[in-house]
Amino acid sequence: MFVDRNGYRLAVKLDGSHGLFGEPLMWANLVAWEAYHKAAAEKRAEELRIEQEARHAAEEAEKAKRAARHAKKVAKEATMKAETEKLLARIPAKGTIVTIDGFTGQIFWAGCSKYYGKWSARAGVKNAKGEVAWISADKF
Repeated sequence: MFVDRNGYRLAVKLDGSHGLFGEPLMWANLVAWEAYHKAAAEKRAEELRIEQEARHAAEEAEKAKRAARHAKKVAKEATMKAETEKLLARIPAKGTIVTIDGFTGQIFWAGCSKYYGKWSARAGVKNAKGEVAWISADKF
């Protein structure tokens, strides 16, 4: 069993009569205490609102920044694709027999595609033996 070794006891001492008819100072202190906590809660709510508005403004700015970056990327990619399609127009029609770099064959495929972020126009040329060479459009 636990027993306090010092053996002292605390006695209750009232600081005024309690109940509905307490001392006026006690009621004044209660009203002041409640007003202080109400004002502190309102101040904290205002701080949270301002913080939330700042966070929302920062998110909107970041969203606009991402949209601008994406639009720039799309415009750059469209430009690169248009340049590649100009090169694609230099390739003869399918079925045409061509000789490029000593390889003679018939064009069976022509197109432009994006690979690792870069656009390129190529043509597939197949010779009589069935060998295939993929030739860049700038060689035509």
